[in-house]
Amino acid sequence: MLVLRLLILTFLTTNLSMADDTEIYGTSEIDEEKRVRSNVLFIMDTSGSMSGEVKVTQKPYDDNQNYSGSYYTDDIYNSLNDGKKDGHKRSAFTQSQSYECEDTLIEIEKNGRSLGEFYQKRNGWKKLKDGSDKTIRCDSGETLWLYSGNYLNWHHDKSNTTTSTRMEVVVEVVKDLTHSLNNINFGLMRFDQYSNGGMIDVPIENIAISGEKIRDKLDSYYPYGGTPLEESMYDATLYYRGEK
Repeated sequence: MLVLRLLILTFLTTNLSMADDTEIYGTSEIDEEKRVRSNVLFIMDTSGSMSGEVKVTQKPYDDNQNYSGSYYTDDIYNSLNDGKKDGHKRSAFTQSQSYECEDTLIEIEKNGRSLGEFYQKRNGWKKLKDGSDKTIRCDSGETLWLYSGNYLNWHHDKSNTTTSTRMEVVVEVVKDLTHSLNNINFGLMRFDQYSNGGMIDVPIENIAISGEKIRDKLDSYYPYGGTPLEESMYDATLYYRGEK
């Protein structure tokens, strides 16, 4: 079993605002102006062992190919683990007044999936319900990946596997996270190639800004060197203290 050598260090700043007794139970909405974002640092294992190969990555999805399977190719699903009858008709999106739905459908047609915020009109705006074709809006709501039935047929095709390195697998996982996370500060550290600790490649800042930088930096990584885990943890501590 592949163990992703990905360490996450989280640190909450100490600038806490005063709250009344009821707020700790979630009865009051968070004031966005007073929200304190977590500072998250990814430490990437870039050692030579990450060149090891694993058979987990599927052949790239091709939107020009119709994949065989049990899912309805014209339906849109909100989970990779949905059943074939859990999808939503495209009409659920086209009848919405949200212009983002048009963009969502275009992206799904092109890439097989799309990340966004979605609500469904069921006695008010609520989370999407499997198999429901009531109106879906694409400009607010729960953050989800949506998938075409064709994409799910591709995803669940067990013969669709290929060989990737451990590094490639971890890089794709982190890239997906930078797309799906929000309201946090995000940074990236890697192992020094000569085992002298950890190197800050992308300083911690708002994920809306650092996300693209992290994805670009990840593309430049290659497996080499040792595994200075203890030294990297120490360097991360110094970074959080403002001493590095």
